[in-house]
Amino acid sequence: MSKKIFNYTIEPWVTTKEQVEYTTNIFKVLSRDMKIESEDHKATFSIIEAPDWINVIALTEEDEIVLVEQYRYGIEEPTLELPGGMVDSGEHPKETSIRELKEETGFAGTEVINLGKVSSNPAIFTNYTHTYLIKNCKRVSDQNLDGNERINVHVIPLEEFLDLVANGEVHHSLVVAAVAKYLLWEGEIMKSATKHHYKSNLEWTGNSGSGTLDYKSYERSYVVKIEGKPTLEGSSDPAFRGDKSKYNPEELFLASISSCHLLWYLHLCSANKIVVLEYEDAAEGMMTEHKDGSGKYESVTLHPKVVVEKESMMELAKSLHKQANEMCYIANSCNFDIGHEVEVVARD
Repeated sequence: MSKKIFNYTIEPWVTTKEQVEYTTNIFKVLSRDMKIESEDHKATFSIIEAPDWINVIALTEEDEIVLVEQYRYGIEEPTLELPGGMVDSGEHPKETSIRELKEETGFAGTEVINLGKVSSNPAIFTNYTHTYLIKNCKRVSDQNLDGNERINVHVIPLEEFLDLVANGEVHHSLVVAAVAKYLLWEGEIMKSATKHHYKSNLEWTGNSGSGTLDYKSYERSYVVKIEGKPTLEGSSDPAFRGDKSKYNPEELFLASISSCHLLWYLHLCSANKIVVLEYEDAAEGMMTEHKDGSGKYESVTLHPKVVVEKESMMELAKSLHKQANEMCYIANSCNFDIGHEVEVVARD
């Protein structure tokens, strides 16, 4: 993101006197005398001195967002918001974000990212509101609410939440500002990502003479041609009148998950000085076919059997499968869980 600084040209007001008019348990009302020196123009302003606040964008591994529903006394209506709260004296905003998320929702995550801060309302407030993204959130405890807090927790798809922001259902200004910070951050991540473009040519070879005149009149055979590589012969699963001697899309999809996992795993082992000597994977996938003929993969389980050089390498070698799954391009493109039943043995 650009680090350019805007060149402000307006003359600042100078504070000449300040006093506390009223103190509450969370803020102070100040009377601040100020003037523009070049004009000798003076005025008195009411200022609210408050501690900094935080908002948390809490995302689960399923790309859902954790939200809080509560009644707001000012507008006398319920609102849907991000978890958030006040930074305690001596507390870093990052610590506050972790604490408030757990207290208000019972959720906690594994990675905390600072998305920046905004002036809460610079016309009258002295404070800032910090936004933190917390990833891989899961429910770990019950709520721990203050005496006057009444909070209902909701976990919904992130895209659904963004729609609620867009249509005005979510209207808290600092929540909307936090969403803007998140989208800007996500945009920078996407801009900095390296793009890889792939091409594949497919040709249907199953015309038996009458084309697709009826369900039984044609073969499901095809060939996949990728420049510089052997032609791959494919068909549908035999359950759908395919040729069992040829690869079907469901098998190739499963193989792509298994092979992508293998390649990332070997890389991670190499980077961590784990010497892999052998690797096999008897991968399994479960696809559900619906009554209307549609269907989808529901789950995949990989069964890697790994042989490493030394017994001392076994524990780390086993744990690296989790990171390989998190890094795998194909696994990250799937909307179902990929399980791992791992066996690691040592050659020595």
